[in-house]
This record gives sequence, C-alpha cells and structure tokens, in this order.
Amino acid sequence: MKFRMLLVFLMFAFAISVSSETLEEGINLFVQGDYENSKEIFQNIYTQEKGKNTLNEGLSLKYLGNIYMRYFDYKTAERYFIQALQVFNSLNNARERANTFNNLGALYKELKQYAQAQDSYGSAIKILSAENDFIGVNHVRINLAVLYEAQNKYGEAEKEYNKIAESIKENNLTDPELEANMYLGLGNLFYRQKKFDDALKSYVQANFTYTKAKLRLGMAFSLINMGISQRALNNNEAAVKSFIKAIEIIEDIRGQITFERSRSTFLEDKIFVYEQLIGAYLSINDIEKAYETVERAKAKTFLDMLGTRIVGEEKYNETLQDMIKKEKQLSLEIANKIETQDVSDLIEKRNKILNDINQWAPGYASINTVKPVTVPQLKSILGNDIILLDYFLGTEFSLVFIVSANGVKYKKLSAPASDIEDRVRKFRTSSTGSNMNILDTAWQDDLSWLYKILIEPVEDELDTKKIIAVVPHRSLHHLPFNALVVKKDSKNKTMPEPEFLIEKYKILMLPSAGVLKLLNSPLYRANPKEKILICANANYPQGWNPLEFAEEEANEIKNIFPDTTVKVKGDATETFIKNNSKDFKIIHLATHGILHPDTPLDSKILLSSDAENDGALTVQEIFNSKIKVSLVILSACESGKFSSFTSSTTKQLPYGDDVVGLTRAFIYSGTPFIISSLWEINDKSTKEFFIFFYNNLKTQNYINAFHNAQIQLMQSEKKYTHPNYWAPFQLYY
Repeated sequence: MKFRMLLVFLMFAFAISVSSETLEEGINLFVQGDYENSKEIFQNIYTQEKGKNTLNEGLSLKYLGNIYMRYFDYKTAERYFIQALQVFNSLNNARERANTFNNLGALYKELKQYAQAQDSYGSAIKILSAENDFIGVNHVRINLAVLYEAQNKYGEAEKEYNKIAESIKENNLTDPELEANMYLGLGNLFYRQKKFDDALKSYVQANFTYTKAKLRLGMAFSLINMGISQRALNNNEAAVKSFIKAIEIIEDIRGQITFERSRSTFLEDKIFVYEQLIGAYLSINDIEKAYETVERAKAKTFLDMLGTRIVGEEKYNETLQDMIKKEKQLSLEIANKIETQDVSDLIEKRNKILNDINQWAPGYASINTVKPVTVPQLKSILGNDIILLDYFLGTEFSLVFIVSANGVKYKKLSAPASDIEDRVRKFRTSSTGSNMNILDTAWQDDLSWLYKILIEPVEDELDTKKIIAVVPHRSLHHLPFNALVVKKDSKNKTMPEPEFLIEKYKILMLPSAGVLKLLNSPLYRANPKEKILICANANYPQGWNPLEFAEEEANEIKNIFPDTTVKVKGDATETFIKNNSKDFKIIHLATHGILHPDTPLDSKILLSSDAENDGALTVQEIFNSKIKVSLVILSACESGKFSSFTSSTTKQLPYGDDVVGLTRAFIYSGTPFIISSLWEINDKSTKEFFIFFYNNLKTQNYINAFHNAQIQLMQSEKKYTHPNYWAPFQLYY
C-alpha cells in the first residue's frame, strides 16, 4: 500500500509583536488560507517599508515567501525569504532569522536540494540553541528528521528523534504539540521501514498526546496513520474505526482556501482518507458502506469548494437566513482554531444550528452538510427505471459502483486513474472545440480505450431497456460518455463511423448521486405542450461577438412551438428571467457563458443588463434564485464544463470533482433536467441539434427527445459523425 506522509507541515511561527493593524490583518488572512488578499496586504506593506530595514518590512517579505510557497512558485518564494533574512540580520532579530532559515529549509526540501535544506535547518538550530529556545530547536529537528527520511537516511532521522526525546526529558519541556509531532514523525519513519507494529505504537502515542492537548487536527492525522498501519497489519476492522474517527474531525473543518491549486492540494490529503476507508470496507466486504463513503467523499469535496460562501439562503425567511449566516461564521471560526485550540464547544453549537436548519430547510442542508445519500435511499429512488454507474478515481485504486433497485455491486477498473485522466485529457485537447482536426481519427482509439476501461467491465450488469445514469469523478466530468466507442470502424480510415455507446443505451448524467434526493419530478413525462422562453444573443460586454446562428435557432424553435417567447438583444435581460421563470416550462439560453476556474461560484451566463441586474447570471445567484422550471437548456459555449479542466493554476486536474457548475445550481433551484455542453460548440450544428430535439419533443419525453436528437444529428451529415459536433451535449438529471 502506498504510504502518504501526513506529518503536519511545520511553518514554525514565533510570537511577534505586531504594531500595525494592517499587518495583523494580513497574518490572519494568511492563517485562514486567503492567500490572494493577504498577498495584497503584504505587498502594500513591503512597498511602503522597502529599504527601511524595519520589522514590518522583514515580516511582509517572510509572509510573501510563504504565500508563494503555497502557490508552488519556489523561485519567487526563495527570493523573498533571502530578502527577509537580510532585513532580520540587520535588525539582529535572532528568532525571525531562525524562522526564515527554517522556511528556506522547507523550500529546498521541496526542490530536493537536500544539502541546502540541511544547511538551512542547521543554521536555524544554531541560532535557536544560542537563544536557549529548546522547543524551537526541537521543532526544527523534526523537519530535519523528515528531510533525512526523504533521502532514505533512516538512521540519521532516528538519531534526530532520539535527540528530541532526550531534550524533552533533560530540559523538562512541556510542549504537547512538539511531543506529539515527534511521535507522529517517528511513526512515519517506522512505517517507511515496514516496521508496522512499531509505527502503530508511535501513532497511538501521538494520538494520545494530541487528544490530551485537544489538538484536533493532530488527532485526525494520527488516526489516519493508525488506520494505514492497521491496514498494513490486515486489521481492517480496526482501521475502519480509526478512519471514521479521523473523518469526523476532518468534516468539522469547512473549506476556506481560495486559491485553486492550494485548495486542490488541501483536499487531496483529506480525500486520501476516504479512499483508505473505502479500501478497508471493501477488505471486509462491506460494499454498501464503501459506496456510501464514495458519496461522502464527493459531498465533502463539494462542501469544501463552497468554502465559506453562502449559497441557497435567500430562498428562506429572515430567521433561517440569520441561522445560516451564524452557522457559516461558526464554521470559519472552527477552521481557524482547530489546529491549535479546543473547538468542541464551537462544534457543538454549530451542529445544533445545522440540525435546526435541517428541520426547516432540508434542501439547503443537503448541499451544505456532509450527509450523502444511502444505498437504501437510492434503491427506492432508482426503482426499476435506472441503473446508476458511480465512478471513483483514487490514487491506489479506481472503482465503478453499479447501483440499482437490486442493491449495489462494484468493479475495480483495470487502469490507474493517471492513465484514465491522461486519455481523457488527450481526447479533449486534440479532438474537441476549436483545436479539432476532422481528419485526425485518434479520437476513435481514445474513446474505444476509455470504453474498455470504464464500461466493458460492467456490461453484464446493464440493460438496454433501462436508463444508464452516470456519476463521474475527477476528469470523468469532462468526458462525453455518450460518445464512448463500443465497436471501432476499420473500413473508413479518414472519417470513421464506429458504434457509439449512445446507440446502445439512453444515458443521463448526474453531478452526484446525492442530487437525486432533491428531485421529485417523474423521470418520464409527456411534453406535448411546452411553454418555452428563449433568450438569444443578449447585449454582450465589449469584446464578445454574437453567436451567428443563435437567433435563427430561436426562430426555428418558435416555428415548432408557436407559443414560444423569444427575447433577443436588450430584451434578453437577467431581470426578465428572474421575474418570469414561473410562467415557463423550458428556459433556453442561447447566449455566451463565462467560467471562472478559481472561483466557480462566480461562473456566469451573459444576459442583458438593466436598472435591476448587471446581466451576469452567476452560479451563486442561481443557487439563491427561484428559477424552477422543467428543463433549462444552456446552449452557451462550454456552459456545462467543469472548472478544473482549464484551470490556469495547474496542469493537473484537482483531486476532487469540483462539481460547482451551472447544472448543479439549477438542480438546486428546482429544475430537474438540464441540457448543457462540455466544450465550445459549432454554432451551426448546435442549431440543427435543437431543431431535432424540439421536433422530437412534440411527441417524446425529454430523455427520448434528447437521445434521438443526438443520433439524428450524428447521422444527418457525414462530418457530423465526429463527436465534436454532437457529443458535447449532456442531459443532466
């Protein structure tokens, strides 16, 4: 089993005398994980203090270095740390010199410049020893031991831990966090050497010490590593108990990290715990609990993506809104204090408020608490109509769970998550959107490979007469399952016409299985007389061009359903949609969309502005709206694409499936069906697809109309066989 080092990163901060309220505000924001705003404050302080050799100048440089380390910009971080060191040298500030050397040691370790890291840690130890700061010395020694461990110098690492233990005894040091960190690090060292019994003993001692000091984050880390050791010793029942206790603590922490790359890294360690629990459950053959843990992990990811932003509260009365805001304030306070203080009273207060909210607003609670759907609930919801395929891409294993009215089964996927993600990325970057070359047939191989990995292992569990509902995970949110290639075409070399998955099954997409609890609309419903609103080509901000065929698309639909209301240009306002959605069954938005990878709640649909609204209908506004119709169609470019795919801050997809898109917002607002697109779509083929769809809708339900429209478009013209033209459209429920 792959071992994850979970030793708390020691940024080693000393108490400082802060005379500036602005500096204190910057430090508080940094501690909260709000790196962008804290960076702005420290940058302003540095600009004002530059060249004055003041404590504020040095501290601003040091914190800027730490911020850029969180951004993984090590070159910039190193430059700031060296400048800070020069200031602290001129001030003869021993403690801040030691602090900066310690941070430089951590930076060089990340760069694998081990000699420089060792020298930096040695300098910090020398300074602190001269100050008789034995606690500070030993905190740095832990970092030094971890450095030796990273180089497989296990003997040297153990010597450092022995020095720490001797120093605690000789100097009568009473720092429970230091002692607990020592035991945690020693456990990691034993684990790496496969001394699992010794590792477990050290983790138990670490947990005892963290618990005694009421340091809950340390308690969580030690419990996680206890569980990992218990799994290595084939004691999975005990591991389950350890992981559950750790997860209970982790779920008390609300996501609040605003910078995408840092957020993803923060989540990765936490999601790793869920994966370990899933593995432990499967080892004792408790498949239902394993599946519920998958959904629990996804619910936690969603909650962390929301962070401290409040969504969905404006639907409720003032009393409920006050309760919701109080709950969020308590969550933020808990997250800020959980590493260093006893927060049990705060957690008890927060949970009491959440229970009260849940009684009056279960819909709000469903997206703001980690309460995943259970297998018995799903069995009753799915009935005989749907088979659910719920995917989980982990670091050690990847799974697909098959859930139906008969229960839950699972299959392990035969390829690692990294290979699956590479293939999805390859397909998306070379075969879709504006970069697509219609003569490049690599897409057929990519989609055939993905079919063999993702669908073929569960083919025996599927039924062509039933709907296949897919719950993706991670990069699979970016994959059009309807276009997976069941059988390749070997005859047509330049324009292949393979058999696609959509030709065998009717496919629905779900952002998560948990959304099924929010829906009470019949899956099959006749739609002979739909009242439709179409907003096409609003008055866009400067730099945005009209969609060439959008208005033509709207007029064609009006010919099919004469009662359709069409709003274009200045009449296609955000205000009209918010105030009049209750009068329609379908809202069709043929307009541009903007995705914000780092702040997904700010992603928006562009409409026209007026005196009441700015024309940007954001995800957060949709969550808080009362737009409740039968179907929302987002034929805007990339309207359904999930934020991480083009995140500017990382080339890797985040560990969590950041399902904070327009689709989930509309589902929460009360709309059971959404059609959206995964990538930038050809405007002409979009028009033709929706003409097929609305013609079908005169006699068919949404699912059949959508399914048949994709096949009709695919078969209407030779070039439209290419998935770029028809596959981006996804039907969500």
